[in-house]
Amino acid sequence: MLRYAARRLVLIVPTLLGISILTFMLLHLIPGDPAEILLRQQGVTTTPEALDRLRAAMGLQDPLHLQYLHWLNSALHGDLGRSLAVSYGRPVLPEILRRLGATLELATASLAFSILISLPLGVLSALRRGSFFDILLVIGSSLGTAVPAFWLGPILMLLFSLYLGWLPVCGRGGLEHLVLPALTLGIGAASLTSRVVQASMTESLNEDCIMAARAKGLPEVHIVLRHSLRNALLPLVTISGLQFGWLLEGAVFAEVIFTWPGLGKLLVDSISSRDIPMVQGCVLLISLVFVLVNLVVDILYCLLDPRVRYD
Repeated sequence: MLRYAARRLVLIVPTLLGISILTFMLLHLIPGDPAEILLRQQGVTTTPEALDRLRAAMGLQDPLHLQYLHWLNSALHGDLGRSLAVSYGRPVLPEILRRLGATLELATASLAFSILISLPLGVLSALRRGSFFDILLVIGSSLGTAVPAFWLGPILMLLFSLYLGWLPVCGRGGLEHLVLPALTLGIGAASLTSRVVQASMTESLNEDCIMAARAKGLPEVHIVLRHSLRNALLPLVTISGLQFGWLLEGAVFAEVIFTWPGLGKLLVDSISSRDIPMVQGCVLLISLVFVLVNLVVDILYCLLDPRVRYD
């Protein structure tokens, strides 16, 4: 296990390197001049002389490969560069770390909501296979998976904030500010997770060991909680780890809709202003968290099921 974890950690380096190259190249395909955008944001007249001076100061007149190599050299020394647009000149890494807590808070709350809702629903659906409740869960989960976050968020905002007045419209503050963004992301995640739990529980309940336990006269509650549910937790661990990474990416929609001050909103603002160092820093950090979460999931697999081994 330790050797496997060490290999996975080593592989993070080329993975992040490839992501940084791809991100850097794609950003340069976006129309617009970062120097011109910055001057307009500052209310400065965009004369050719002013543009040339700013491009030279920002290093934008160098060839693309030199710009990337300069950035990579700084990144290897722990410096992700300085922002080109968002608070011009501010170091990228402290700004990203400042926003990371808000994004992790939103993704964790969404994942917790997803598990708390999907786990009991999936278990009950497997126990009542073919019933009206099972049919309702299938229909509801299909609808929840199909509804996009950028549509669901405004609907929840209109219902609970503008019409009912129960929850704040936007911003980050107390628990009441977290409810709507977490619901926007968590409903889709819960829809998929409930189907996974249902299928896993159904398969587990039909295993020979479960039939043998019933033949011995063990209580049904004991069989479900101590035997069947434990076996069904393995797929839940896998899908939860993947969904945490998806929630980090999907947080972009929720953060923009609800003005949540996290990495997603920072990423969107940076893309709009062609802030290449800030975009690369955000993408790299999100990718790093995603890879590390998947590594933790693999380790939890071994803890939940001793039969699982990695060569």
